Amino acid sequence: MKRSLGTIAKTSAVLCLLLVVAGAAWAKGTTEAAKAAKPVEIWIYANTGTPQLASVPASDPADYKEIYDMILAKTGISVKTIIAPKNTAEAETKLNLLLAAGDQIDIFGAISDWRVYQTAGALQPLNDLLEKYGKNTKTSWLWPDAWRTMSTSDGTIWALPGTPPLNPYILYLRKDWTDKLGLKMPTNIDEYEAVLKAFKEKDPAGNGATIPLASGQRGQFYLGKIFSGGFTGVGYGNLGLTDWVDPSDGKLKPVELHPQFRDYVAKMADWYAKGYMQKEILSLSRDAHAELVMANKVGSSAVWYTRLTQGITNLKKNVPDANYVPLQDLTGPKGVMASVEDMSLAGTCIAKKSKNPEAAMKYIDFVKSDIVTYLTCCYGLEGKSWRFIDKNSTPIIWEKLPNERYIGEFQANPSFAWSIKFSTVATAPSAQLESAWVKQGLTKLDQLKKPSDYGVSAMYDKNKIMAICTNEGDIQRMRDEGIAKFILGQRPMAEYDQFVKELYGAGLDKWIEAYSAEYKRVTGK
Repeated sequence: MKRSLGTIAKTSAVLCLLLVVAGAAWAKGTTEAAKAAKPVEIWIYANTGTPQLASVPASDPADYKEIYDMILAKTGISVKTIIAPKNTAEAETKLNLLLAAGDQIDIFGAISDWRVYQTAGALQPLNDLLEKYGKNTKTSWLWPDAWRTMSTSDGTIWALPGTPPLNPYILYLRKDWTDKLGLKMPTNIDEYEAVLKAFKEKDPAGNGATIPLASGQRGQFYLGKIFSGGFTGVGYGNLGLTDWVDPSDGKLKPVELHPQFRDYVAKMADWYAKGYMQKEILSLSRDAHAELVMANKVGSSAVWYTRLTQGITNLKKNVPDANYVPLQDLTGPKGVMASVEDMSLAGTCIAKKSKNPEAAMKYIDFVKSDIVTYLTCCYGLEGKSWRFIDKNSTPIIWEKLPNERYIGEFQANPSFAWSIKFSTVATAPSAQLESAWVKQGLTKLDQLKKPSDYGVSAMYDKNKIMAICTNEGDIQRMRDEGIAKFILGQRPMAEYDQFVKELYGAGLDKWIEAYSAEYKRVTGK
């Protein structure tokens, strides 16, 4: 019996030793396998946010690598980036080519309308991904209605929201020039026109270089947002679409059919003919616009509020007294002129062909995991590109450092929800101007004109619209090109009625039928 017990004990000891050796070998093999395993790879097409505002083409390689390594270490995700052209049209063309070619693109921004990509079958549905991996993304967003804006009528979410309704389109005016010329700050359209006239005739920039009114890149849209509501009494829609219910028949119609919209177009055409506007008012790139500001040529500017600030800092180096102020309460025949920016149809998307949609959502959510991570991915390394001033304040106060070591390639789903959690110390003149507008007017919407379908247009079923109006894109191009020709003097205003007839000839009745049906379905009106 004793011998049996001893044998058993020896056998057990041998077995234990074998298990320990096997376990060690397994652990070693697992560690080596983990080291050898490739990280999950995703690609970001950087066509939104800070990369589009940078004045340098790319980040400092050392800073870029340090942020890349930090992301890889914390997430196990290898994030690769493609910087989009700054010109919006060129950026969209490149994106479409990448998607069509089957190149790996996981995360990208639909910078005008996510529905364009959804109807083309290019998007990944996000409901399950958000539920499993999007906790920070969901809890940080403060405007619940935005999820409907990013969804089709069946409740499927196709894009992540970035901005709520805002007041971002601003008419800025050089107050130092009005003071120099003895002009009072205008409060209505007639007084503003008098300022344009004085800028043109008295030429405060000198040598005939003064541009009384400038805009950039989306000039036609900016002008509509900033001026048309004062003529029509209704807001200019996000895409210049479906913003007027005709009281005569209750149908939703394009703004071009509003009786007073032609008065707005005629005013813009008159200003252009008199030389009050820059020659490329409808098409100048944002960089070229910034260069005009820096060159001390621009008397007033109709732009998205951050577009002007690109040139301010360098302008003030040479002209310290230069002072742009917002004309936020300018009125026209129908009251305040400016229109609200409805809940944006722009959003962050995950491509249908993404090889790693789970990793893409995990990464988007990681960026929002804490304030340091968000600022690092958006603005660069703490201590090199930015620093905290007061981390315990509400909102948190931080400041950018005077360099462009990093331009934001790893930014994903830039979100106003996070932006309002912190504020920057306004040291540079550009930051001062932006910060002032964020505090005094960006979210103040009460006085702004609103489209007739404010808050509901994003819920239209694009497929139903396209089924009725098969050439919607052609009609939109006719609208855009037609109004541009009137403003630029390439077509006389006397032909405006003919222009409307041409729209109907192209199928505008079907357009009205399609959008009116969706308006009625969504609102019940």
